[in-house]
Amino acid sequence: MCPSPADRAFQAQLGEQLARVPGGGAAGRSPLAVLAGEVATALVEASFTLHDCDGLVADKALGGVCLTPSPASGGVIVSWTQHERMAVAQVRGEQVHTELQAVMNDALFQALQTMGLAAQPFGEHDLALVAAVVVADVDVVGRQSAAVVSRTHLSVGVEL
Repeated sequence: MCPSPADRAFQAQLGEQLARVPGGGAAGRSPLAVLAGEVATALVEASFTLHDCDGLVADKALGGVCLTPSPASGGVIVSWTQHERMAVAQVRGEQVHTELQAVMNDALFQALQTMGLAAQPFGEHDLALVAAVVVADVDVVGRQSAAVVSRTHLSVGVEL
């Protein structure tokens, strides 16, 4: 079946966004890169723009969601980055920058959980760590169960 024009347009947009994620376009597709791609896809579907934290393809001055694959943490660190006018020049003051950072990181955390990503608090600055994607599955007798797809394995959770 041929993808619809809307699907093709989304895939093009997603490709542009994934190019901003370290390892997001990696040919090797490590489990962590796959997880980063899943997180990025969910956030782009929710209309978030990804921040190019490393300045790979976009203007680093622009804000958005920063995804940092972290082998040491076993997941993808998700945080909000404000435009340089707020983050560096602090045109509205340090307090507004600090409070807005907390609000946006909390909103991101809630969005990740709502979209079925197993987000957990991380670090001292209201960041989120996604170490797995939660999906719904139906077993052979038709009962729906929650499953967690982690970087390396599938483990089935409780029956719903």
